[in-house]
Amino acid sequence: MSEAEDVSGKLNYDKDGFKHNQIQLDLGVRPGNKLSIHPFFRYSTYQGTYDAGAFQDDTIANYQSMLMNIGVSGKYIASKFEVHYNINRTQTNRIFEDAFGKYLYKGYNEMADLYSIYRINNQWQILTGYNYQRHQMIDENTNIKNPSFQTNSLFTTIFYKRSKFFGEIGGRLNQHSVFGRNAVFSINPAYFIKKNIKVFTNYSTGFKAPTLNELYGQFGANSQLLPQESENLDLGVQLNNAKNNSQTNANLFSRKIDQIIIYGPKGYINLNKQKDRGFEVSQRFQPDSKTTLKVYYTYVTGKVFTVQNQRDTNYFNLLRTPKHTIGLNINRQFNSQFFVSLNLKTFGTRNDLFFDLNTYETSSVILKPYTLIDLYADYSFKGSKFKLFIDAKNLLNQSYTEIYGYSTMKFNFNLGLSLNY
Repeated sequence: MSEAEDVSGKLNYDKDGFKHNQIQLDLGVRPGNKLSIHPFFRYSTYQGTYDAGAFQDDTIANYQSMLMNIGVSGKYIASKFEVHYNINRTQTNRIFEDAFGKYLYKGYNEMADLYSIYRINNQWQILTGYNYQRHQMIDENTNIKNPSFQTNSLFTTIFYKRSKFFGEIGGRLNQHSVFGRNAVFSINPAYFIKKNIKVFTNYSTGFKAPTLNELYGQFGANSQLLPQESENLDLGVQLNNAKNNSQTNANLFSRKIDQIIIYGPKGYINLNKQKDRGFEVSQRFQPDSKTTLKVYYTYVTGKVFTVQNQRDTNYFNLLRTPKHTIGLNINRQFNSQFFVSLNLKTFGTRNDLFFDLNTYETSSVILKPYTLIDLYADYSFKGSKFKLFIDAKNLLNQSYTEIYGYSTMKFNFNLGLSLNY
């Protein structure tokens, strides 16, 4: 299908696509009852074509990508404690080519993660660990040749459970080679008011450093970017009804991000502040032992705050995110062999930005609401380990927009046969 949308349907845009090949090897070794070792290797290649932009065809643009990941993971489990580890290295090579030239990307990511879980007793449990990450971009044309950064982190989480109360509190201390030391934490208590009523909350802080591409990349990089720092708050209640096996959930959430990074007209920049908030409610029913229904509604809104002409300004900026989302899921296990799942999801109006390649100007646009209906079904053959399945998307063959100026798939399906042994 054409990546760019052909509004007229008469321009005969070329069909863009991709080819993906992957080989993967996972081994499991158990030197003893308590220790397991899992070396792994993954190699993936991609080839594909893409278009020039919104509503703009391109018959030349193409890309090639390679990703290689090698490492080892495993765990040691004893009666009261366990130790987990994961060490891996990922190499990525990408080449993009269009009418303006050829762009090469090459980078490495190294990671080591080690943590232990100790069960003090039935009420207390503690998790503690260490994480190391190193990222490097191979590019000698940047102001810092072959830039890289690394992060060392120590983290601890304490879990507590007793009677009607349970909760956890955790912290993480990070040492970033470019942005220095920072600390984040989270606290997550929950309490059963009654046997069937649970209230809970979660408060956490976050730290996110700019990526190497944002700092030193080929397009819009800004080496003066500052890290993003966030505060997140969730409040919720869960009601369970054992008589009809139903469950009701309601959740309020709020998020504030300082020094948020966006891609502006001149590249990546920091803005003063981003504030998002919303709520979600859901209801699950079980009319009978074979049928489950779930309906939910989500509301999300957000504003960005910045200083322009020495005055504070703010405006709604959640691109491609609907304020209102409604969904319905129906699952039916007709018998031991036949299962069907129907999903309906509606998306409200959304804001987006349109960059006009003819005028090089950006304007705001409104994306229309749409509804998608998907169907999944599988049938297990009696006395056999084979299962036939179908996964159908967009049953109503709707025309809709996720990103302004780009195409989306109409009715499509996967039909397959699986063997479990």
